[in-house]
Amino acid sequence: MHVVWHGGNLLGEHLAGVAFKFLCADPWRPRVRGLGVPVRFWTSAPNPLSPGRDDPPPAVDLERAERNIVVLLVDAWLMSGGWGDYVSDLVGMVSTSSRHWLLPVLLTRKVDRTSSISDMNCLRLYETDLELRDQVFVNKILHRLFRHVTDDDSPLTVLLSHASTDGRGVALAVRKYLHDYTDIGDFLDVHSIAAGERLVEAIDRAISASTFLAIVTDSYSSRGWCRHEVVKAKRELGPIVLLDAVEDGDERRSPYLGNIPTLRWKPDSSLVMERLLGLLLAESFRHRYFPRQVAWLSRLQRVDLPYYCLSRPPEPLTLLELRRRTGSVEADLTVVYPDPPLDAEETRLLHEFEPRMRLMTPTMLFSA
Repeated sequence: MHVVWHGGNLLGEHLAGVAFKFLCADPWRPRVRGLGVPVRFWTSAPNPLSPGRDDPPPAVDLERAERNIVVLLVDAWLMSGGWGDYVSDLVGMVSTSSRHWLLPVLLTRKVDRTSSISDMNCLRLYETDLELRDQVFVNKILHRLFRHVTDDDSPLTVLLSHASTDGRGVALAVRKYLHDYTDIGDFLDVHSIAAGERLVEAIDRAISASTFLAIVTDSYSSRGWCRHEVVKAKRELGPIVLLDAVEDGDERRSPYLGNIPTLRWKPDSSLVMERLLGLLLAESFRHRYFPRQVAWLSRLQRVDLPYYCLSRPPEPLTLLELRRRTGSVEADLTVVYPDPPLDAEETRLLHEFEPRMRLMTPTMLFSA
């Protein structure tokens, strides 16, 4: 991914840093899993021969990756002077292949309507509340990344798992936000099941094809349907997010609701909704991107080793599922999961459970 902005724009510099932090890695939190997307910056430098004028950077290099997304942070300066030709050339380069995508982001309404991006659908970030701005910016990029990482341009679908007794209101609120502000689809129990379909089969198919959102309320873990859905989602090894809406207490939370990103629910909060959307998009993208990233690194490093990819750190249930899929309890397996590595204590416990599995991150695999 590439971020292009005029060097004199402090907001552009801030947003470039936000993109790196959320999409590549947070340099201040090395123990937090990043998405590992390479993010390159392209910005201007002062012209020593013309004080007050910034020269555009070199042309964006689209040849070093199989697929590219270019985020163009647009202000009045970017569309004037020598930058006009630079942006026109960039639009032309990106349009040569479906492997490339240009995402123009308007930081101000004062943009030349005759510019080379005047006929493009732009993200009008200047219309977004300051509190939501960074998260909305990241979410728009994540949604494009999710659809661009493969040739499958189908939209994301989220399964809203909830207890009908006390979680329905939260589920409907999330569903309304998805409908009003995104093109993300949803699966919500009987509303999404045709008359005459078998419930278990329909729900299991939906879990296999969706990002799983567990809306955990006081009664969630005590409901048989909810427990079934959680175990099925974990066995599918797909993207899962937990929305914590417990009010009074949870007598016995399901042990299978750990090892996943969690967000605390707050009613009538657009920021919580946008952060939830960000988690759903990030985990969905990671599920698509991480196996392809490992495969690419394997080719680059000439590592010809059979392995299974997990898009989140391993746990007993996922290792049990991997063992079931191999059809053998004796085979040695290598399991690759995202950096950073689990700590020594957790790794030892998992090896006690599955001594014939090598648990490795890309850093461990390609430095061995």
